[in-house]
Amino acid sequence: MKRKVGISLLLVAVLALGVAAAAWAGPGFGPGWERGNKGRYAGVCGPNAAINQLTPEKRQALIEAQTKFFNDTLALRQKVQQKRLELRALWANPETTKAALSAKQAEVSELTAQLAQKRLDHRYDLNKQFPELSTGAGFGPGFCGGPGFGPGPGYGPRHGRGGYGMGRVW
Repeated sequence: MKRKVGISLLLVAVLALGVAAAAWAGPGFGPGWERGNKGRYAGVCGPNAAINQLTPEKRQALIEAQTKFFNDTLALRQKVQQKRLELRALWANPETTKAALSAKQAEVSELTAQLAQKRLDHRYDLNKQFPELSTGAGFGPGFCGGPGFGPGPGYGPRHGRGGYGMGRVW
């Protein structure tokens, strides 16, 4: 009798953990504004509305410029992440001095400033190369927002980055 009760409790616990894991994982509606995220620049509304109005050649040139920027800044972004992890490790050590924390934070700030400058330069170059995107419509949330499906608090991965929510309204 005790064995049956023990097995029953074990099955209930496994079932409860399985349901909790499935509920925590999603499914949500994904990271895009459209259900199912139909592609890199899917939809006529949302964050890529102006990009969708580009000719295929200009869109390809934009993708290539973004890919080049991503590849060119990869090492710097990895350094920033590494320094942030080192800073986090210092915070976890109860014997870390304030001077050590300040020095590590200065390193993180310097690398972050370098990355921000590279990002500004890249954005400036894109605005010159693609003036139709420099109005703010191409790099922002778009103008078709409103209540409905979209980023915001609610169900989905990384609550606030997908799933049900208010949507972007600006």
